[in-house]
Amino acid sequence: MLAKGLKPLVKGIKATTLSYTGYESMLILTVFMKKRHQAVKTILVGVGIPMILYTVIVIVAVGALTVEEVKTLTWPLATLSVEIELPGGIIERFEVVFIVLWILIIYTSFVVPYYLSGLGLGQIFKRDINSFMYGLLLVIYLVAMVPPDINTVFKLGDLIGYTGLVAGGLVPFILLGIASIRGINDEKN
Repeated sequence: MLAKGLKPLVKGIKATTLSYTGYESMLILTVFMKKRHQAVKTILVGVGIPMILYTVIVIVAVGALTVEEVKTLTWPLATLSVEIELPGGIIERFEVVFIVLWILIIYTSFVVPYYLSGLGLGQIFKRDINSFMYGLLLVIYLVAMVPPDINTVFKLGDLIGYTGLVAGGLVPFILLGIASIRGINDEKN
């Protein structure tokens, strides 16, 4: 561990930060919580569970496939799921279970920002969110049709992810500054 120093570790941080985007949605959802005083605990649990799962997945993938093989694979966990055999032959093709779980995870990762975007646009323009939800769906479809190959999809995903990191890092502080200038606090509202 750390045989080559801290430099490779710091370089790895850039690649893994996009896995933790989406935390800003928790800042919005706390407004709807009944017990807001438990928000910090809830957010820490919400970030901690994926962090532990990601760590376990990396350790298992590297342990089963080796570092050199993991570097060459696009989806190492999918490759690893093909190799899983359950005793008794209950499930012959475990990758089907993995794909179903993966679709559910992707769906939940998509739905929350999609809903919050529609909700935000509805509040900004003081309109019903339904029309914005349909409009956003059209925009998402059109953007999804732009990339011609998988490499462009990954580049577009990275661009959107880094834009989200910047926005998620700056917007809360800008809004906090505006709220403090206007004299708005939680007790009043």
